[in-house]
Amino acid sequence: MADEIHFVHDRFMKSMLGDINIARQYFNVFLPENLKKIIDLSALEHTTNSFVSENLQETLADIIFKCPLRKPHHQDILYLSLLFEHRSTEYKFVSIQLGGYLFDSYREQLKNKADQPFPVIPFLYYHGNTKWNPISLDLMFERYPPTIKEFIPGFRFLYENIQNYSDEQISQLSEGLLTSSLLIQKYAYSPNKLIKKFSDIFLILVCGNLSSYQCFLKYFLT
Repeated sequence: MADEIHFVHDRFMKSMLGDINIARQYFNVFLPENLKKIIDLSALEHTTNSFVSENLQETLADIIFKCPLRKPHHQDILYLSLLFEHRSTEYKFVSIQLGGYLFDSYREQLKNKADQPFPVIPFLYYHGNTKWNPISLDLMFERYPPTIKEFIPGFRFLYENIQNYSDEQISQLSEGLLTSSLLIQKYAYSPNKLIKKFSDIFLILVCGNLSSYQCFLKYFLT
């Protein structure tokens, strides 16, 4: 049942981030500064791509954005892949799962006759009920000697867990729908706390526009 609720929340996030302005704000808030310095979020675009294989569809969903780099590399493009874990609890082998996803993303680009595949930056968004921090693939084999570890694939992924943020940090976001949604997801598995927070969440929302209010109600009543 918890995973079914989690799946509904993920669908709402995908719907909300279908608004490119909210998506830009989301990335502007959560991407690391060194990455924001070299990509041009003002030119961020949605794509219709998905790199989630059939084997991963029960546990992952993705939204793929295309984004150019800033000058002098403005002719180059990358994909920002926002991934949603459908599980409500942590999965200790998620880095293996993400490794498969990454290689699938490059295979898919080659299958579509890409002359040169674009880099894919995976961004895992998690809003379960624990303060989970997934480990990278190389750390799974930390006990092995360096000679063996040289054969372990190395890659990085971005990760955010809404449970790691205070309400004050979340409330600093300027888009009412995004802020309200993140707060609800933070307390989705603590109904009593959510009820106490609801008036604050609603106040943030009503300061936004009518479409945000309607979208919020659709989510909250689902």
